[in-house]
Amino acid sequence: MEDAPVSAQVEDVPDQDMPENGAAEDAEEEEEEEEEEVEAQRVKILPGSTDTAASFEFLEEGHTMGNALRYIIMKNPDGTAIDALKKGLGDLQQVCDVVADEFMTKRQQFNDENGIDR
Repeated sequence: MEDAPVSAQVEDVPDQDMPENGAAEDAEEEEEEEEEEVEAQRVKILPGSTDTAASFEFLEEGHTMGNALRYIIMKNPDGTAIDALKKGLGDLQQVCDVVADEFMTKRQQFNDENGIDR
């Protein structure tokens, strides 16, 4: 799975880092909170926006993500701009997950048919 997209990879956690006595869930929650605190805001609403029409600026993202997100958002014209963005981001994540899963399945099938060990 090393060649899989980051969103499809499973994080390996060494045994020594795992808490004992059933505290794994607490440790995961604390880790998630730490990650949330560290991550800087990467999207902002640009001036001139209204409830139903808005322009968003995504920092450190390219046109590829923007164009895919725009396409998905335009398929759902109802609701507020913020709701459309939230739904669009969720839908885009689902599409990416399906594409990644299908790619990995077909890649494994190809490798199996051609005797490739990876």
